Amino acid sequence: MATLDILRTILPGGPPSKIRKQLKRHLRAFSTLRDLQVQMVAVRSLSARFPVVRPFLTSLIVRERQLLKLARREIIAIRMQAMERMLATVENQLGALLADPFMRGASRQVVLGTLGKAFSRAATLKASAMSGRTNRIHRFRIAFKRFRYTVEALQPLLPGVTQQVLKAMNRYQTRMGDIQDIEVLIGSVNDFARGRSRASPVQFLRLKEHLMNRRKELIAQFIASANELEGFWRDLSTSIM
Repeated sequence: MATLDILRTILPGGPPSKIRKQLKRHLRAFSTLRDLQVQMVAVRSLSARFPVVRPFLTSLIVRERQLLKLARREIIAIRMQAMERMLATVENQLGALLADPFMRGASRQVVLGTLGKAFSRAATLKASAMSGRTNRIHRFRIAFKRFRYTVEALQPLLPGVTQQVLKAMNRYQTRMGDIQDIEVLIGSVNDFARGRSRASPVQFLRLKEHLMNRRKELIAQFIASANELEGFWRDLSTSIM
């Protein structure tokens, strides 16, 4: 999808936009399953210390089976042949465009401009994320994710971007992803606890305290490393200039 976003800057409309729309729909179909499976991993690790979550884990397992059935139907419905035909059209259009040396140079500047735009968006949102508020960190994470994927898509044009840089960007994004995952888990546990906490009020209280302390730790780790963002841009700048 990041590659298609770049292609849309030099081939506006047409196949790149249509393919992206299809991929986004397919990706969205799996997002709920992914979030649930992340919660399952976390709840399993908590179950020995906090037995009160075991019924919650059972409910997640049941829900996963339902979502897997939906995912299977979604996979079967994917029509790769149609996307492959559109990709072939994009390849032909791109080949014709880049055959002109002038357009090749201009296109390079245009696509590198998308990288600058993605970084600018992320850098703007980083300031508000430093407040430690989870919703602002989440917005920053989405912007950084787009920046990172744009970097990966353009890596052949960016000799300053090594595998070490890409791994560091992945770790940076993962720190924010961990915060979002535990935020979702806290919300799910709170929902599950309603109507059940009377049976084990102390256990639920200890569990919530544990999760909130873990969230606090993750936020502190993110804030301590947030300025790595500028370092990523320095790695890129030698390639762009």
